[in-house]
Amino acid sequence: MRWLLERLNVNPLREFGAAASRCFAAGALGLSTLGGVAYAETGAAAAVEESHQGSLKIPLIQNRFFLKTARFEIAPLAGVAPSDAYSQTFLAGADLAYHFSEGIAADTLVVYSPELGDAGVKSLTDTLINIAGESDSSNWQQPMDKISLAAVFSARLSPVYGKINLVGEGVVNFDFYGTVGAGMLGIRKNYATVGDDGLAAFNPGPFKANPSLGLGFGGNFFINQSIALKLDVRWLGYVDAPPYYGVGDQEEGLRLNTMLFTHVGLGFFIPKMQSRLFNF
Repeated sequence: MRWLLERLNVNPLREFGAAASRCFAAGALGLSTLGGVAYAETGAAAAVEESHQGSLKIPLIQNRFFLKTARFEIAPLAGVAPSDAYSQTFLAGADLAYHFSEGIAADTLVVYSPELGDAGVKSLTDTLINIAGESDSSNWQQPMDKISLAAVFSARLSPVYGKINLVGEGVVNFDFYGTVGAGMLGIRKNYATVGDDGLAAFNPGPFKANPSLGLGFGGNFFINQSIALKLDVRWLGYVDAPPYYGVGDQEEGLRLNTMLFTHVGLGFFIPKMQSRLFNF
């Protein structure tokens, strides 16, 4: 037998060891496969359970073209105050912000409105003054409280970020935000009286600073990764004495007054964003 095994070049111990190694490898592979399947099933089950419970939150847009975290925003603005029925009110200013995250920022709005004199009197004021002149109320005066200067410090929340395809392959990225805050509102207590021509004659009044509360909303439409077209609307409320029309006694008490501003401008974000592999 030994002579036959040597002639056939067969080593029983070596053959047995090779067979045992193959069996062990096959067993280890089977166990690892079963473990991987079990782990995958466990992970899938956990994801399904989180989804059912509402704790699995996946952002709708996961690849943002524009990132704001740890960046400053400087936005020169121009606008009007459409709530002022008696005076033409044009605004110029700036919005300064620091973005702590994609959704939260500290915001400071500063605006100034120049005095236009007679050129700033609206037609409604002329109409009211004309009525007063025809009724022989020479002492009548029309209050024309007008914003002169404002500074508002707010918290800005940006819960909405989106993308829209308008033309061809062009994609516009945007976000919408809301603001809540407080500040100071400088009001010029101007008024109009009956002029020699029967129309309104502008009379400048004293300047008065009023604490105010502010709410607002707006949107950024991103042109590139450093510049955005900015639309902004602010509502400011303040408490002041009732208007005086020059006839009779001044009404006592306080009254809530409001101002509405609308702005448009360009927002510049610094520092520069890191380069991306794809812009979409």
